[in-house]
Amino acid sequence: MRERNLNWTPGNVVSYFRMICATKFTDNIGKAVQKLTLTIKLQSRKKFILLRESGFNASRHFEMFVKNYALMYFIDEFDAQRFLLFCAFVIDFAIRYYLHGAVDAPHHAAVIIAEVLTDNKETFILNGNWELLNEESTGYIRGDFSSHGCFNCFRPFQFQK
Repeated sequence: MRERNLNWTPGNVVSYFRMICATKFTDNIGKAVQKLTLTIKLQSRKKFILLRESGFNASRHFEMFVKNYALMYFIDEFDAQRFLLFCAFVIDFAIRYYLHGAVDAPHHAAVIIAEVLTDNKETFILNGNWELLNEESTGYIRGDFSSHGCFNCFRPFQFQK
């Protein structure tokens, strides 16, 4: 897959995650993550530019940054909205790194998302498991959440220069 897929998109990364990981996204979760990826493009672009200017431009930098971000982001709790936004952020970043020469970034993204699910398995199950995540995803797909409501859970993603 690595050599053949030269045009990574959010949908391709979601499909790759579904292919390699024992924990599967449902179609709704995958669609919601793809939609959120489009929503956060401007924010992630700004953060990506800042990181590249700081010298973070290789696959190992991507992996290191996103793993540290996951540790920081899920330190207190694990909930559905935060997880969906995290997936969107990681996937968008992976594609940006891939387009700038970090060919393993989409693969690292799928692995890191799987690690977050594994590391937070107990909390994930206690907070409603796949049913709640699927319900949240359906809301994003249908557009039931206003943009104000969607961005309320974006606060940890507010990037500073």
